[in-house]
Amino acid sequence: MPQVTSAQPVGAVGGTSKLLGVGNEFNLLLACCTVQAGPGRSERIRSLLRGPIDWAELSRLTEYHAVMPLVYRSLCGFTEDVPKLTLERLRQAYHWLSEHELRAAVAYAEAYPEEIEERLRADEYWTPERVWETYPFMRPRTR
Repeated sequence: MPQVTSAQPVGAVGGTSKLLGVGNEFNLLLACCTVQAGPGRSERIRSLLRGPIDWAELSRLTEYHAVMPLVYRSLCGFTEDVPKLTLERLRQAYHWLSEHELRAAVAYAEAYPEEIEERLRADEYWTPERVWETYPFMRPRTR
């Protein structure tokens, strides 16, 4: 059985390297989910949109990773490059999730304020050191 010793590009698609089966769709998803905004990010998205995109696969990935609102927010500035149906589906998920989740969180906090406080106190207990003590495999590797 052959061993993989390092991650080597296995092909080029639309000017981006396809690393071990990761296509333009996943690279676009990553670019859209990057927190840091700026011209470099926009150019990266624009460059990926110039390549071949399987829009059904991108939709599947955004649903699977639960990042539809982030992807919509990033792609809404590229209406000329994104199919209207895809953008509309992302828009609906963005608005539905945002409003629905916000209303649910507010209602829950109003109905169960003691539970919210209890959970916050419990979360404070889980420092990185405590996590590493309980789950040693979570400790970052030292070099």
